[in-house]
Amino acid sequence: MTYCCSKAGHSKPTSQDKSEHKKSQGSHTPKKDCPNRRTNCKAHVVLKINDRGKWVITVVANEHNHELMASPFKTHEFENAWATMIDKYQLHENNHVRLLWNIRYQ
Repeated sequence: MTYCCSKAGHSKPTSQDKSEHKKSQGSHTPKKDCPNRRTNCKAHVVLKINDRGKWVITVVANEHNHELMASPFKTHEFENAWATMIDKYQLHENNHVRLLWNIRYQ
């Protein structure tokens, strides 16, 4: 299982690029033009199940190619998602996960 940065990959074509395609399909609804948020960031974490059936972190690539922004809402959202992941995959005793959490609060 791989968890990627939300800015991984490339963005989809802009709505202007899509408009020609949409017109040819008969759609008359204008699409909102959103800014490009993807930067092809390669930061990710890979988890695998080991021989004993436990989830282990096998790869941590923490080099982002963009600035990290923390807002109170995003921080709260991240912490909820982190807690859900810990519970779902029973990672409470995983030293790698604990280390990542501790690094976050240094």
